[in-house]
Amino acid sequence: MENIDLHSAVFLGHSMGSAITLSLALEHPEHVLGLGLLGGGARMKVNPTLIEQTSSSTTFHNAVEALITWSFAPQTPPELVQLASQRLAETRHSVLHADLIACEAFDLEERISEIKQPTIIIVGDQDKMMPVRQSQILSNSIPNAQLAIIPGAGHMVMLEQPQAVSEVLRQFLSQIPY
Repeated sequence: MENIDLHSAVFLGHSMGSAITLSLALEHPEHVLGLGLLGGGARMKVNPTLIEQTSSSTTFHNAVEALITWSFAPQTPPELVQLASQRLAETRHSVLHADLIACEAFDLEERISEIKQPTIIIVGDQDKMMPVRQSQILSNSIPNAQLAIIPGAGHMVMLEQPQAVSEVLRQFLSQIPY
């Protein structure tokens, strides 16, 4: 940001990206005008089986299959699910393993109420990775938060319902003073 002479911005993050965004808001609030959190939470517990399966290249495909199954709503077009599956399968197992370990360790529950910036929390109504209740807890813990639950979407809400997510973000961004 300093290199391009940008003092502050609105930051958006999905899943682990929302964890990074929340951390940024807590550690450098002077640079954060607002937050968009998609499929995120103050804690990001990970199924232990996923962590175990990503630790080895021989079981990695099982983890990919589980992640894809848990990440999309049943009515998602099969072509989108297949493309996401291919992309995830191209990831080195050690990278996904490290990401899941980082998510498992992430816990800002004690500090989340310190975030004062306007925040939009977007979650698919069928998100199995970060269920709606986690987004509700997050929304109730951040003083200036709004919650948008998108019907017909899972954890990959921005891929499954791009128009709905875009509209929510457009409305949110129009309220941010800068």
